[in-house]
Amino acid sequence: MVGGERGDPERSELVDDYWCYYRAINGSRQERLAADRYRWAYETVSEVVEIGRSDAVEMLVELAEAEGDDFVALSNLGAGPIEHLLCHHADEFIDQIDSAARQSLSFRMALRCAWYDASLPTKMVDRLRRFGEPY
Repeated sequence: MVGGERGDPERSELVDDYWCYYRAINGSRQERLAADRYRWAYETVSEVVEIGRSDAVEMLVELAEAEGDDFVALSNLGAGPIEHLLCHHADEFIDQIDSAARQSLSFRMALRCAWYDASLPTKMVDRLRRFGEPY
């Protein structure tokens, strides 16, 4: 299992390999064929989000910040893991997500790419929409 503390070498490897996987599966045929070596990171992120592990938001913030202002990458993060976390674990993580969106521009950009209006109570939707309408 991948560590959960910021600056953790295992977490850094997870973040790096997640984005390597993302770039590989969106790259040339040769890059797509080589993507399997990074698949573990994608699967780990999916698992952390799926089970609602306590460090899920922290991990998503690190992923967002690693990509800076790459809108396409951040939109995939928002429409994928962030959206999934919101739709399945919003009650647990709404405060952490709110705080992360206030503190991290990259996370905020990714959050704006998540579709959760139909899955959350209006109060939560309004709380998150103050960070901007979806792109």
